[in-house]
Amino acid sequence: MSDDPTPQRAPEVTPLASPLVPRWRVHPPRMDAHLAREAVPPLAPEATAPAVPHRSGWSVFRVIASAFLAAFLLRACVFEAYRIPSSSMEQTLQPGDYVFVSKLGYGTRIPETFRLPLSRRERANPILPGVRLPGIGAPARGDVVVFHYPADGGPIHRRTPYVKRLVGLPGEVVEIREKQVFADGAPVERAPTGRQFWVVLLAERAFLQPDSLTSVGLTGRIERVSDRERVIEATQEVAARVRRLPGVESVEALVRRPGDGSADFPASGAYSLDDWGPVRVPFRDWTIPLDSETWSLYRAAILKHEPLAVERVAGGFRVEGVPADSFTFSQDYYVVLGDHRDDSADSRSWGFVPDTHLVGRARLIYFSWDPESGKARWDRALHIVR
Repeated sequence: MSDDPTPQRAPEVTPLASPLVPRWRVHPPRMDAHLAREAVPPLAPEATAPAVPHRSGWSVFRVIASAFLAAFLLRACVFEAYRIPSSSMEQTLQPGDYVFVSKLGYGTRIPETFRLPLSRRERANPILPGVRLPGIGAPARGDVVVFHYPADGGPIHRRTPYVKRLVGLPGEVVEIREKQVFADGAPVERAPTGRQFWVVLLAERAFLQPDSLTSVGLTGRIERVSDRERVIEATQEVAARVRRLPGVESVEALVRRPGDGSADFPASGAYSLDDWGPVRVPFRDWTIPLDSETWSLYRAAILKHEPLAVERVAGGFRVEGVPADSFTFSQDYYVVLGDHRDDSADSRSWGFVPDTHLVGRARLIYFSWDPESGKARWDRALHIVR
């Protein structure tokens, strides 16, 4: 027993028996597994050389095949490139122009036949032959259209491509009077870039100076008819400038009279290139009487572009071998003319363009090469076709 009267209390801190040897071990606080993972950063992976991609022969073939397929679909359904070989559309399109033709507007037409690879033999297309896919528009007056030449033979998509301006729509009455085109009685505006022939009358002892002709932009042909008469090839704008030259008394359009034999369609020979019609353009579900007058006008369209067999026999007509006095068209037709009206083979020469023959609308001149000078015409490149 102690003599100290103060009662004994447990110490607040238990001292260590020795500063070097603890009497007990204090454990660190426990950490959750996810905290431990965050607290200890992972070891950085060892640097390795980048893997070299390896393409098998099949992978290369798939890339090439995909590229060819994309190019084929683009050409078949979206646009196609064409070269202009003739002067029938001058100056809108000139020989040597390369144009893109859009197929989206009228819709792509599926051909009736196809050609096997590395072969010239045609096979029947079993998938929707002759069907036109939906387009985003319809042919309109004034369009510069590319189509397959209706008078050719063989599969439609193998026929010669032509380019003209559309002036007559299905069901319209088209007529040309002294070079002016009318559709249902309304005048059709002519492209300002279109050329034609003009008769220039000169004063006595006057002549056309080459420098003067160059200054007014006359680049077309010039033919001497007599001492005072010349025939020039020019647009309306250039002809107006020639009219103002010294020594020029008059400049008048060259007009061919009806029945001169310049127009081969219809076969009656009653028309000319400058006085043609009136002619009604056939359209789908239109029924006409079969007689001598309608047969001379629509015979080519019925025999070449309609599915029903029609023949003229003694005393009348037969449709699919059955006597008939009328005929109904199965598709729409169009009238087309060249912008160079005096130097163009078009509907005045061979008739109507069936809807099945339309390819698309010419949109862009992407390049131009002058076949006479052998030089590129960079001023025509990337021009919109109007």
